[in-house]
Amino acid sequence: MKVVKETYDGAVVLTLKGEFDSFVTGAFASEIDKVVAEGTSAIVLNLRYVKFVNSTALGSMIKARKSCRGAGGDLVISQPSNAVTEAMTSLGLDRLFSILESDDEALATLESSDGSGGADA
Repeated sequence: MKVVKETYDGAVVLTLKGEFDSFVTGAFASEIDKVVAEGTSAIVLNLRYVKFVNSTALGSMIKARKSCRGAGGDLVISQPSNAVTEAMTSLGLDRLFSILESDDEALATLESSDGSGGADA
């Protein structure tokens, strides 16, 4: 999996590409920890290029959201692929995460929520 990081005023967009599975969750968690340690707790995960996601990866997304919320921000999903949408919906994660149709919409949601938006943990 490849991760492209874009920094905006007060937020980061991480665009994931490829397969999001057990083999890359460690690197994903490290990237989230690094972003939060640098002082940014508002993160958009753009998942439009994710071809496959497994339960371990979904669990790492939940942990990442908890980390962001613990630091006063939030983690939202942008443009999930069909594979991601199906996996999240089947597990009810579409009720846990805010899922937006564009990065701009996701960034606006994070900006307006100031860490208090989205579904409750």
